[in-house]
Amino acid sequence: MPTSIHDIFTEQLVEEIKSQLKRVPCENEGTTAILNKIWSESTSDVYLYGHGSIEGRFPKRSPDASLAHADSQYPSLVIETSYSKRQKNLAQLANDYICGSDGNIAVILGFDIEYDSGSKRATVSIWRPQIAPDLEEEGAFVLETLNVQEADPFRIDDGTPVQGRSLQLQLSDFAPSRCLTNISPELQRSTVVEISYEQLSSFLHTAETRHWIKRMQRGVQATLPPNCKKRERENTPPEILSPRREAKIIKRETENTAKAEVEDPPWSD
Repeated sequence: MPTSIHDIFTEQLVEEIKSQLKRVPCENEGTTAILNKIWSESTSDVYLYGHGSIEGRFPKRSPDASLAHADSQYPSLVIETSYSKRQKNLAQLANDYICGSDGNIAVILGFDIEYDSGSKRATVSIWRPQIAPDLEEEGAFVLETLNVQEADPFRIDDGTPVQGRSLQLQLSDFAPSRCLTNISPELQRSTVVEISYEQLSSFLHTAETRHWIKRMQRGVQATLPPNCKKRERENTPPEILSPRREAKIIKRETENTAKAEVEDPPWSD
């Protein structure tokens, strides 16, 4: 399970992105309409239909956060965070998202936090889709996962924030290209979100502080009055079912499971 460092850092990042999107000056009505349809889809499963199915089941991934345009099939932006107790192959995940969405996921942000290894180093990587000529077949093209920024530190080993650098996201990172047809290419490439590395470090410091407060039991809490006992709920024995009733329940559960798998088939990562 993720620690509070992981969750709080990611949540602060998403809130800052959403906050900046609301403050984007919009002279173009089309831009306003697009920004008004962008929302967080949190950790919702992303079904990767571009990978094809196996026995009718499509692979899926569960990001740490994602943002999507209301009309899009896939989230446009995905966030994955790796840390010492839950190492992830961020590059492989990025490739899964991009190829599995047929390039519809515009950007993957991968954060690597080393808070349990004696180092306070933290990095950000960025991947985007790229369609390039296929060098093996004339006239053909290939969808690639382009690592445009690899493990760039926003906090160094001793915990010092990196200054003078920032994470920048453009309008096209938040909506499918088909939703941007009335927006000029220059405006599509315009920066709508910019988060300094100092801000990223501040988010991480806040998350670490909150984690420490809880782990060390330093948080504010009410105390029970003296001589107050706790009435714990007793475990009640399970209801004994007749064989006939049990068979009916099993049959109903099996039918419901089969129906659910048809509507939303499971997949193990």
